[in-house]
Amino acid sequence: MIHLKECPLCKNTSLKVVYEGPVRSAQPGSPYVDGHKVNGCDACGAIFLNPVPDAVDALYNEGDYWSARTDDLNKKEFVDKHIREQVLWLEKIGAEEFTGESVLDVGCGHGLFLNLIKGIAKRTAGIDIDRKLAGHVEGNGHEFYTSWPDSDIKPFSRIVMFDTLEHIDAPISFLEKANSLLEPGGK
Repeated sequence: MIHLKECPLCKNTSLKVVYEGPVRSAQPGSPYVDGHKVNGCDACGAIFLNPVPDAVDALYNEGDYWSARTDDLNKKEFVDKHIREQVLWLEKIGAEEFTGESVLDVGCGHGLFLNLIKGIAKRTAGIDIDRKLAGHVEGNGHEFYTSWPDSDIKPFSRIVMFDTLEHIDAPISFLEKANSLLEPGGK
């Protein structure tokens, strides 16, 4: 277990417990496990699991986070479950935000959001640590990366992250890297 002594966002050391009790493991169908705490930062308001279970690192470092959760990336039940959330994000942001834009989806998973904007955006790309998704995402016409693209890549006008930042152990440097891939005036 990794015990955090400071906020992963602002580095403030004034933390308080905002929840203590059972949390669900990230594995599908997993039971709730007791003995966890969620801390809140007094300075910036961030909330985070503390301590961070060792299993969390292993979950992401194995490189098959999403493909371990379904035997078929096109399975109707799987897509139906996750597409509703992607549609809600698109409605909330507005399709016009992506019209004619180059879009990078960080933590893209199966590329469902990219599929929604494929006919709207001029360029779509995704990053996900699950390398087994490459063929699937690329097969739907998107660029795919398993790590940050080289700095010599053409920058993006829009970068989105849905349910991603809370999984990152160094969010500030992560956001700085994302920002470096934005073109001037990008969002």
